[in-house]
Amino acid sequence: MIQQAMSVFYLLIYTHALRLLWFTLKFLYILSVFTMLVFPYLQEHMTQQASTPRVYLADLTIQPTKVAVCVRVMRKWSFNGNEPGAAIRYIGLVLADEKVHYYSYTYRF
Repeated sequence: MIQQAMSVFYLLIYTHALRLLWFTLKFLYILSVFTMLVFPYLQEHMTQQASTPRVYLADLTIQPTKVAVCVRVMRKWSFNGNEPGAAIRYIGLVLADEKVHYYSYTYRF
């Protein structure tokens, strides 16, 4: 009787170990497929960022150019004309780059 209970117990442990191994293998497979799909995009994005020259807010001009600027939004606000539920009239931003040049920008609708 005890021997039969022990064999059932070992069978349960073995079954759970196999399930755990199966789920681990499935997880690793999904992770590897995800990595294969995402990594080329990340690699392309990183090389594109590395090839783009750094432009700071103080270097921007009025003339249209295609540049990327890395900034931090210090403050954001929107104005709807003091009418609750009305359409937003403009959004204001205060931006700062890594050299800490501040720039205030207002987008009007």
